[in-house]
Amino acid sequence: MNPLPNSCTGKVNEEDFTASMVQLTSKSFSPPRNESLELYARLRPDDTLKEIKVSFSLTVVGQLQQLFPDTGLVRVTYKDNTNPSTPITYTQESGTAFPQFDTVKNMYTGTLNNVVVVNDDDDVRKTLTLNIRFEATVAALEQANARAA
Repeated sequence: MNPLPNSCTGKVNEEDFTASMVQLTSKSFSPPRNESLELYARLRPDDTLKEIKVSFSLTVVGQLQQLFPDTGLVRVTYKDNTNPSTPITYTQESGTAFPQFDTVKNMYTGTLNNVVVVNDDDDVRKTLTLNIRFEATVAALEQANARAA
């Protein structure tokens, strides 16, 4: 399934994830990420909130990236706010990310394949597996940057 512009769709474990809001922003980080893009996708089923954040250095666009806990060029987090008083934040452990730029459509696209994210809070290990596709237009990036200015 091809996502629509400014979309983030796929599976978190076996649960469907179709973001109701997708934002793309430009960020400056310390080395090695330096100039990067950050995709923020939010799903709000019922009264809950679930978020995916993918940050990738512009130097890796078009390159398949293996993810490890300490990978610096691509960062993936998943936040589950099902219980707002105790949100659970998961960070990447393994999998692959493939950020790309589509020159024809003038948009950033990408996939997260079998990305395992973990949370070790409370000494109880929790894991999720993300299989996600995303697209965000450069226009969305320009609009986000204009709002931030």
